[in-house]
Amino acid sequence: MLKMAGEVEIFKMEKRQDAIKIEELKGSLAHLQNHPAEPPILKPPAGPSDLEKNLETETKYLRDKLREQERLQEAKMRLWEQ
Repeated sequence: MLKMAGEVEIFKMEKRQDAIKIEELKGSLAHLQNHPAEPPILKPPAGPSDLEKNLETETKYLRDKLREQERLQEAKMRLWEQ
């Protein structure tokens, strides 16, 4: 009987400790819910993205096309001057 009484006291003590721990965790949870996490810091990509590569390719193509048109225009101007 004394053994059971001792076990009951142990369980009551554990219950009080668990209740305290639960209240601490509730407080921590409330704090975390009121303070949203900061967004992670993203590292810049190691190299250009596919979109940047495509834009660079398109830009180069358009520059080359413009130079070709300029050369053709200059050639036409020289022909007209003759």
